Amino acid sequence: MSGRGHLTVPGMMQHGPPPGNGTQIDEIDHLVMENKRLATSIAAMRQDRAMVDDEIRRLKAHIRSIETESDIQIRVLLEKIARMELGLKAGESVKKDLQQAHKDAQSLVAARQELTLKIKQASQDLDKWHTDIKRIPELLSKLDSMKLEHQRLRLAFEHEKHMNLDLVEHMQMKEKNLISMDREVETLQAKILDVEKRVQEPYDSTHPNQDAQYPSLYQSNDLYYDPYRRAAMEGTVSHSNSGEPSPAVGAFSNPHRHWVAYDPKFQSLPGNRD
Repeated sequence: MSGRGHLTVPGMMQHGPPPGNGTQIDEIDHLVMENKRLATSIAAMRQDRAMVDDEIRRLKAHIRSIETESDIQIRVLLEKIARMELGLKAGESVKKDLQQAHKDAQSLVAARQELTLKIKQASQDLDKWHTDIKRIPELLSKLDSMKLEHQRLRLAFEHEKHMNLDLVEHMQMKEKNLISMDREVETLQAKILDVEKRVQEPYDSTHPNQDAQYPSLYQSNDLYYDPYRRAAMEGTVSHSNSGEPSPAVGAFSNPHRHWVAYDPKFQSLPGNRD
């Protein structure tokens, strides 16, 4: 320590301070001290620099690790965001599915109500059918009675039909007989007129002044009458199948009036019996 502050120069022998140069020595010592202090400062600065370099390397490594971790976290966040987006999309589809399911549930409720009403109606119909089934024996008995009544009415109808046919045939035969009788009456009328003419001619020649108030014949708008108001022929009217009256028996087809004398044999003709 005693040598601190002194500058040693090679090739020089130190035998104490040089004579007359003490101020320079002090300056040299001061410079030496400054040099040492600077060397120490430089060494300390170098150490500090090394420490700073180490710190910088450590910080760089830490930064790289932080960057790597940040990248990892960013990737994780991006993946989470992607998953969340997928979840949102899935949520939209789920929402749509829920809305559709709600609509389906409403339609199912309506269908259930409709089916309930149908089941109720079917139950009522079933009860009614059970009641009708219980009435089947009664209905069968009524059906049998109706069948018997139908058979009876059918037999009565057939009987009436045959009777009507027989009656129609009888009426047709009667009408034919009446027509033939009408023709016979016309023939008899012609014969009577002929006889009357032959009888009247000699009577007129023997009694030219016969009183007019005693005629031998009587003319009327009715059928033919004799002087005693006795009907020579009485008309008989029959009906055919159509309901129209048949020609009158005893009525002459000739519409003109004739003078007819009374003949008792007309009383024996068919249709003139009282």
